[in-house]
Amino acid sequence: MRMFAAIVSKRVAQPLDKASMRFGVGGVRVGDCKITRVRFDHRVEEFSQRSPSPQADGQLVWQQSDAMARKLNVAIIATKSADDDWSIPHAPSDGTRRDVDELAYFDRVLEDAARRFPIDRSRLVMTGFSAGAMMVWTLACHRSQLFAGFVPIAGTFWRPTPATCTTPPTSVIHIHGDRDKTVPLDGRRVNDARQGRVHDVIAMYSRFGSFAQPVAHRTRGLRCQKQRNANGHVLSFCLYRGGHTFNIRHIRQAWTLLVAAGRL
Repeated sequence: MRMFAAIVSKRVAQPLDKASMRFGVGGVRVGDCKITRVRFDHRVEEFSQRSPSPQADGQLVWQQSDAMARKLNVAIIATKSADDDWSIPHAPSDGTRRDVDELAYFDRVLEDAARRFPIDRSRLVMTGFSAGAMMVWTLACHRSQLFAGFVPIAGTFWRPTPATCTTPPTSVIHIHGDRDKTVPLDGRRVNDARQGRVHDVIAMYSRFGSFAQPVAHRTRGLRCQKQRNANGHVLSFCLYRGGHTFNIRHIRQAWTLLVAAGRL
């Protein structure tokens, strides 16, 4: 799987009415961007021309996410980059577009989703895998006020790693395989770009958020270093044994950690 990026939202009590599920054929335009797919109450409605590429592993993710949605009672909003990859700072020129504002896309996605669905905007979590996690880190640095927490999995910034962020510190739980060769912990070159070192990213955000010294803890296959700051935000760096693999359980675990920290 090349990328996966989704917004996970705690569902409010009232059910969806039938009108809210009507989008028509061909999709609903959201400014100059389009929402890809919304999963709510374990149903799927597609209303975008930003369609995900069909792939077997993507179907597996959706099957797993259905089970997670039921377990956590959440809504899942899947997002899609404008091109093959997310057009974010210093990304490889192949598969990205310099004329695309991905941050504005997420602004519109959230505005449109809140208008159409009964979601709790104070309990949103942004998560992503691989290139999707790079988008998650970009949002954590520049749209932190929109989410209660961020869960990047097996992704980092493209180098150079930013020295600081433009929106206030928030809670981030970074999860990564200790044997990842696609996005190694030390990064690697990809065409005309290079992935940042994960430890540098964690160190930057720790300084930016004035997080305390890390405390080691373990949770079902994850070896974590957890830090807190004076505002109660958490910064956790968690490793699992393995390579560049996606496991929906990691999102469930991160959600539980954010709940325990009082962020959700």
